[in-house]
Amino acid sequence: MLIRAVQLTNYKAVKANLENICAEDIELAAQMLDGILLRIDDVQKEVVPLISSSADKLGGKFVAGKDPIHGSLSVLVFMEKAAANELVKIFSSDPMMLEFSQKLGIALESFNHDRRIEYVFGTSRFEFGTRTFLMGILNVTPDSFSDGGRFFDQTDAVLHALQMVKDGADIIDVGGESTRPGSERIDSQTELARVLPVITKIRQRSTIPISVDTYKADVARAALDAGANIVNDISGLTFDDRMAEVVAEKRASVVLMHTKGDPKTMQDNPVYVDLIEEIFEYLSRSVERARRSGIEQIMIDPGIGFGKTLEQNLVIIDRLNEFRSLGVPVLIGVSRKSFIGKILGMPVESRLEGTAAAVAASIMKGADIVRVHDVKEMLRVSRVVDAIRRERV
Repeated sequence: MLIRAVQLTNYKAVKANLENICAEDIELAAQMLDGILLRIDDVQKEVVPLISSSADKLGGKFVAGKDPIHGSLSVLVFMEKAAANELVKIFSSDPMMLEFSQKLGIALESFNHDRRIEYVFGTSRFEFGTRTFLMGILNVTPDSFSDGGRFFDQTDAVLHALQMVKDGADIIDVGGESTRPGSERIDSQTELARVLPVITKIRQRSTIPISVDTYKADVARAALDAGANIVNDISGLTFDDRMAEVVAEKRASVVLMHTKGDPKTMQDNPVYVDLIEEIFEYLSRSVERARRSGIEQIMIDPGIGFGKTLEQNLVIIDRLNEFRSLGVPVLIGVSRKSFIGKILGMPVESRLEGTAAAVAASIMKGADIVRVHDVKEMLRVSRVVDAIRRERV
């Protein structure tokens, strides 16, 4: 069972969910002045009457239909926020509805930004839900789309990492293989030769949490041994069957990203039946696999630009807070990406303002971590948006 919460004021998101499930008149949503839409997928038939009757008693509106992807039963419930919280209480003592109650409670807490999640990376303690955290990008590759070759020299790379720390980065993300659209895979030894010396030297000079951007288990293992704390896996544990085991064994943290296809072919006409539902389901499976493997600190990333068109990227940002229903911190990487270039008609080196706009929108829509190249500038953006979003400095 998958549960997502959608803000009714996001007209486009409500319309998309209604059209995909039941094609009902979306004026139904207008009856809820301060409400939410709960989308519940893969529902067992026997629990549907319970949800329907309870929602009705609490003043909610109930619609059932079929999931367009799998053909399984899906349910949409329109409710006031207070009534949705009552729904959690009603079912908390019913063994048959316990999973529903728990998942709904997490979805509501996360959606309303009430959920505080504390993670520890080495000597650093993060309390997600209090502010936005910045992940600084360090590409030690000759061919990354944005800064390919600029920090390929190990000394330059370490100095740049330390500068990002000084500028306000909370995490340094070290990547040794370009995963830009059309890129070719490289072998583990080549990737290790690029990232290990840099991770080792950063760790010698800083306690900053370090993330290794890799989908290869042997690279992850060596990087974690060298001092990294987090594995940032663009495949969400799907490219290498050993990855979950390695992360769990090393008691490390993981970022699970959604990608459609591999980097070489992912931008060849990506098609979705239901964009947000497919990404949500993919990430839900990855989160469950990580938890079953024993990984405790999990973050998710919907994968901007990884098998998505310009329009699909915009939809993801607009509906980003729906991913918060999974109950883990949400990371997003919009920095200097091609969708910004297409909107502005600007090359990579001229996308600072466009990146700032996309970062601001992502934070307002619920991002907990933003992955960026320009740390100093995006720290300023995040501080202002955090003040607006949280109504405090």
